[in-house]
Amino acid sequence: SRASKDHCDVRADQLQICPTLNVGTLVNVDPSDDHGIRRAADMHLVESGMADVIISSRFLHVSSIFDETHKARTFTLIRDPIERSISTFYYLQEAEWERNYDNTFKDMTLLEYANREATSSDWMVRWLTGKNSDPVLTSSDLDFAKRVLRRKFIILLTEEMKTSVKRLIQYMKWDLTDQQKLCVQENVERVRSHNQNVHPKISETSDEYKALRKRNQFDIDLYYYARELFYKQGSLIDQIQEQEKERQQEPSPVK
Repeated sequence: SRASKDHCDVRADQLQICPTLNVGTLVNVDPSDDHGIRRAADMHLVESGMADVIISSRFLHVSSIFDETHKARTFTLIRDPIERSISTFYYLQEAEWERNYDNTFKDMTLLEYANREATSSDWMVRWLTGKNSDPVLTSSDLDFAKRVLRRKFIILLTEEMKTSVKRLIQYMKWDLTDQQKLCVQENVERVRSHNQNVHPKISETSDEYKALRKRNQFDIDLYYYARELFYKQGSLIDQIQEQEKERQQEPSPVK
């Protein structure tokens, strides 16, 4: 994940495991940018089996490190785009510890942030379609992003974090001990509280909210579509689990 750059030597000639105190055990590869993804491919990260989970926002790019022999199950954690933008702004004002901290955000207002040209727009649709630098997106791009979500991802929602993590464990078929389950529960609560950046409540009728909504119209549409998928997938996973339980309870054939 991107955290590898902060805790590991991502310029080393060999893959290395690097334990950390607060973000678990990492591999010294950063797939958050194109250089890191190329390095992951060159160093055969997937083939090595050293990484259980690879985290990257560059879905189209990072998929290139997998092949027919080494496949992946993909999941994504989605947040309300307006809430994401507002939280990002207030985070950028304070995040002096970030490598790319820019103090110009310190005295900027939310409305100025929402209206400035450099502020990201329709971030999710852009990354799912690979059109990060295109000045204009179309409804065809939104439809493509929806198809990618529907066909490729299990959907997790930040506002349903507890259910999402439980579903992810079920989907990945991770067999956890009681101690590991407790650890997961504690970390879910820790992440929920840690990621709730304190900021003023923004009214949906405010100029700030309207400006951010205008910048993220496709992402908002995609978000509500993802919510629909989240609940549909939940029902499907429950049905599959019920069928597996029934098969396990069937008596073995008499020889």
